[in-house]
Amino acid sequence: MSVLSREPGSWLGKRLGAAAIVALVLSRFSPLTAFAHAELAGSDPPMDGIIERAPPNVTLWLSERPELRFSEIQILDSSARRVDRGDLKHDPIDPLALKVSVGRLDRGTYTVLWRALSSVDGHTTSGAYAFTVGLDVVPTGLAVAAREGATTATPDRAIVGALSYLGLMAAAGAFPFVWWVLLPALAAAAPPLDRARLVRRIGSLGLAATVLAGITGVLGLVAQASSALGVPFMQALGEPSLSVAFGTRFGALWLSQMILLLAMTGLTFRLRGGTDSSLTLAAGSAVGAALLWVQAQGSHSAAAPGATPVAVLVQWVHLVAVAVWIGGLMHLTLTSWTLATSGMGRQTTQLAARIVPRFSTLAMVCVIVLVASGVYQGKLLIGTLPALFGTTYGQVLLIKLALFAAAVLLAAANLLILRPRLMGAATRLESAPRIIRALRLAVAGEVVFATLVLVATAALTNLETGREAVIVQGIGSETRDGELLANLRVQPGAAGTNRFVLRLADRTGAPITEVEKVALRVRPRALDLGESEVLMILQPDGRYTAQGGALVAPGPWHVEAVVRRPGRDDARPAFDVTIASPLPPGPLAFAARPEEENLLLGLELVIIGVGVVLATALLRRRVGRYLVPPAVGGIFLGAWVAGSSYATLASVITNPVPPTQASVERGRAIYLDQCALCHGDTGRGDGPAAAGLSPRPADLRVHLAAGHTDAQLFDWVSDGYPGSAMSAFRDSLTEADRWNTLNYIRSAYGPGVPAGR
Repeated sequence: MSVLSREPGSWLGKRLGAAAIVALVLSRFSPLTAFAHAELAGSDPPMDGIIERAPPNVTLWLSERPELRFSEIQILDSSARRVDRGDLKHDPIDPLALKVSVGRLDRGTYTVLWRALSSVDGHTTSGAYAFTVGLDVVPTGLAVAAREGATTATPDRAIVGALSYLGLMAAAGAFPFVWWVLLPALAAAAPPLDRARLVRRIGSLGLAATVLAGITGVLGLVAQASSALGVPFMQALGEPSLSVAFGTRFGALWLSQMILLLAMTGLTFRLRGGTDSSLTLAAGSAVGAALLWVQAQGSHSAAAPGATPVAVLVQWVHLVAVAVWIGGLMHLTLTSWTLATSGMGRQTTQLAARIVPRFSTLAMVCVIVLVASGVYQGKLLIGTLPALFGTTYGQVLLIKLALFAAAVLLAAANLLILRPRLMGAATRLESAPRIIRALRLAVAGEVVFATLVLVATAALTNLETGREAVIVQGIGSETRDGELLANLRVQPGAAGTNRFVLRLADRTGAPITEVEKVALRVRPRALDLGESEVLMILQPDGRYTAQGGALVAPGPWHVEAVVRRPGRDDARPAFDVTIASPLPPGPLAFAARPEEENLLLGLELVIIGVGVVLATALLRRRVGRYLVPPAVGGIFLGAWVAGSSYATLASVITNPVPPTQASVERGRAIYLDQCALCHGDTGRGDGPAAAGLSPRPADLRVHLAAGHTDAQLFDWVSDGYPGSAMSAFRDSLTEADRWNTLNYIRSAYGPGVPAGR
């Protein structure tokens, strides 16, 4: 009879893989609602807007609900004097909006400086933009340089974060290891070994880990207060930290974690005293799972675009698998060290031969869960290959994956080499001290790689996700004009408002700052929209920056930098850049379609199922009897979900009404009656009511040239355009008439139609 077949309690480990599959399937169809970081999603007055008269309030819409006490909006005039009233408040209707009232604003350009603390993931973001009051005033650019968000992934925070993860994983992993691995193996030992000694040692390690998690948790609170208030770490001690602890969502999660750590301290203290009753082990496992749930609630996944409940649940499953595997590895290292120094000979070998297979089975299931949940999180937080290879977040993730792979390979070596040797020695009733020592070293090596994985994880939690970073960093280009080297970056590199950053250097690489004027002249290569000029401002670090909406349409653009220096001819380094389609408003810019996420879910289920089936080839038949049926079910379910999602993605919504003469004429009548007042007879956004609207109505010729689909245009006609005065016509026009209107708009203002038609 095999060791596993007669070990009590092993049903928990055998069903973990099936439970993970069921949890993923059932949770996947929950609605998703959040984002990552409180980024600026819209404003009134609009960014880079020119308005006729000043509004009574400046309103910012953020992608996540901000913490009011730790957020700020300042309005500065051209002399850097504050002109707002300092009465920052939430919009009573929209919790994502912050507003501040302003006094009388004269004509001129004003700068909005903003700072926001996300109530979801606790990250602080900031920025600046300008607007101009007075239609006959030429904008003078930003009055104050825009502040760029800085990463908090400093070495000290990464180390503290890694120690916190280390403590949490070792504390949460102690009870499952004792319950599912150690005690069943000890119960099968003949004669029984010193059970209390082994349990006490694991309790001591768990207690130390809990204390470590508590200390690093306090340091994390102070660091959060330092970031939220923008003060040095030491100044954040005391009242500032208490204000964060008792006044923010981060603080509520932190307090929950501290309470759970107190409970964990009591339970590990009991374990340290040799108490290993089923009630203690169950309570310890439950408290550990709750600790990891709180951790998941404050992660990047808690602010994932489009699907918070699912993302948090997958993150929690991921953390539980990490705790059972990596936390268990720490306790397995301690156990193997204890066995290697026990001097019990054959009994030590027999016990190790029981412990290693049990833990290997559990670890194998955990690795499958980690791979599947990691694929999901990679899609959620990375999204594209440029985000994986071209952002700091993606590059750190690649390092983490390499370390994870090294740990898995070492674990595979233990499974395929040391385990058979141990089993053979135990069967022959031999003492195998050399194998025990090799096991101790191999497991310790796994712990080293696993610890480095936690360091990389801690760094990732303080970095902007790859999905965000790749959009924020935009597109770049470099060129040379004579001895002048120019590097241009356009952020986000999509049609609409962009931030331009230009670096100028001479042949020695020194920045060029002695200039009379630096400007960008931009014109599209495929459209006849003329040339625009964007003036740039020198920043203290030697870069030239500007912000504006000159790039109005996607496609190839020619950008020429005009650099005027005293006593020299103008230098004109030129760039060719390709601008992407406009980003959807707000967090939708970073969100994936539900069909895409469900397609990924289906592929994950197939990966999990195939992995479990292949893994059971290394296990006994009895284990396969529990794991193979749900795995095969997961394969079929995953194939169905992936196939149906792919079919949905493959279908494209197109205009069902043919553009006949009757349809176009009907659409023309509707346009003149409902749309021309704002968009004008020529579709340029210059109708009689346009002057009083902010932002001004869209130029339909530009929008059609941008390549918007029928589905996008139909949605905007039906439900309005977010952040604008565009009305919704779903209730006033039939579906057929909305399509008729689009037929007319395309025939009158589409690409290739002469202007003025």
